Amino acid sequence: MKKIIKTIILIASFLLISKNVYAASVIIENETEDIKVHIKTNTIEETRSIQHIRDEETKEYLYNISLQEIDPFYGYDTYDYYYGMNTLEDKLKNKIALIVYYGYGYQDRTDIKWYNITQYLIWEEILKNENGQIYFKDTNNSKIKIYEKEIELIKEDIKNFESNPSFLESGELKNSYDLKLTDKLIFEDTNNKLKDFDIINDSNAIDYEVKNNKLIIKPIEPNIISIIFHRKTENLETMKIYINSLSHNLISRGKINTNNLVLTLNIKEPEVILKGMSLEPNKFPLTDNEYKIYSEEGIELYSNIRLNKEGISEKINLFPGKYYLEQTKTSYGYKLNQERIYFDINKEDITLDIKNELETKKVSIEYQLIKNNSDIALNSNIKLNIYDEANNFIKEITTDNNGKVSIDLIFGKYKIYKSTQNRDIKELANIDVNENFNENKAIIIKEELLENNSDNESNIKKGTIIINKIDYINNKPLSGIKYALYNKDRELIKEAITDLDGKIIFKDLETGIYYIKEILNDGDYKRDEEIKIEVKENIDTIITSNNRTEIDVPNTYSRNNSIYLLLYILIGSIYFKNAKFYKKKKHFS
Repeated sequence: MKKIIKTIILIASFLLISKNVYAASVIIENETEDIKVHIKTNTIEETRSIQHIRDEETKEYLYNISLQEIDPFYGYDTYDYYYGMNTLEDKLKNKIALIVYYGYGYQDRTDIKWYNITQYLIWEEILKNENGQIYFKDTNNSKIKIYEKEIELIKEDIKNFESNPSFLESGELKNSYDLKLTDKLIFEDTNNKLKDFDIINDSNAIDYEVKNNKLIIKPIEPNIISIIFHRKTENLETMKIYINSLSHNLISRGKINTNNLVLTLNIKEPEVILKGMSLEPNKFPLTDNEYKIYSEEGIELYSNIRLNKEGISEKINLFPGKYYLEQTKTSYGYKLNQERIYFDINKEDITLDIKNELETKKVSIEYQLIKNNSDIALNSNIKLNIYDEANNFIKEITTDNNGKVSIDLIFGKYKIYKSTQNRDIKELANIDVNENFNENKAIIIKEELLENNSDNESNIKKGTIIINKIDYINNKPLSGIKYALYNKDRELIKEAITDLDGKIIFKDLETGIYYIKEILNDGDYKRDEEIKIEVKENIDTIITSNNRTEIDVPNTYSRNNSIYLLLYILIGSIYFKNAKFYKKKKHFS
């Protein structure tokens, strides 16, 4: 009953795809008499000779893929082995195709024994699905082992056929690589299978060569390409299946239907990075800079390219060619760079350094003298020092004959002092230069000029205090040490900082009692305690202070000794100045 149903299905199938059918006659040429095979399944057990079957027209050998002996009396229709009337499962169908390919007719396998072996292996493969068995028998009907070496060779070829070059895996997505135009890919095939494949590449984006077991690829231009690896087979016709109404199906040797392997390459365009740079060292970031990139023909390609907090843009991919960029927005404190920046892209990634000038504002200063009668006079040849808000010296400027001077300053806050031997702690002016600064409005510095008091001033007795600040260890002057000067009531008069020679000079002090106190140093030294000083007429009172580092040292001197030492220094200074004064007086007398 099952045979009848199967026959009906086959006949119906013939009718459905009859356009792919052509009739063929087969003949049994002879049989190998001394070698037989024994086939055993749940329904069949028989010993038979191996029939040598040929296509009567083409004379090519055919193989029986049913377990029954064939009857050439019945006609056959032929189809494509892979896409025709083939009832075999795909896995079994592909395995049998490989057995036939590597069997009789492959290379030097031309002896008829290879035909017997090929037919034997086909049945062996089919019987695996039937839980059956097969083996060779001799003329005495005894089980024998024969053709073991030949069978092993065919099985080894089949196994190797299914292996690929070691750098290729089945599945297109697994063989995908990103590379740059400057890269060179070298794939080495440790399986020694590359020679068994044809390489198909229709793209001009790469150059490649096969050298021994290596595939060497060099990119030429950006593109996404697929390289196809097609397994080489002999120059054979399409494999055919022969079918008759009894399901005694036959197959011919032919091309192997194999899946191609694909290597996908994503050849990327070179990368461009924009890097903002200030022409002068400055604290202003360049994060608000924005740019556009155009093709050589002026086509806008990228816009709103911004810099990060390090002043660097994201990577931009561009095809090799000529381009230019323009800055469309600038950061606070910088001038807009209005220059078109042209650049070329070849194969390499590039970084474009884009320089920005700092924005400046013209600061005008007018120095006025206010007289007692309220008249205003412009003071010429006055030297002024400009400092930034961190007390870094910027520049010295001098007023002209009209008491005016101007300077270009970058954005920031500044202080103006009158240029003297020691910078007075009192600021003459401070200014904030920013984008809203009015360049047309001058900074007015006023100084009162007292007149008609020369007689009074001449009656005022004055003296000077000089402070010398010296490092106790290396005896070198200490600059940057701040002192405060107080009157006898300990009211602050002024503050001053030692210069590069470690000096502070308090001039034109009325005679009397003063106090000086060290209020700031760099933190590594002990501060001087408050010192009481008497200023005398026309005498320079010199205080030399040796600063010691901040180390706790046992006090080996009594307080009285310290007082005696101070008095000794004061008396010595007074005596020296008086002697010098009287010597000058005697000389002029």
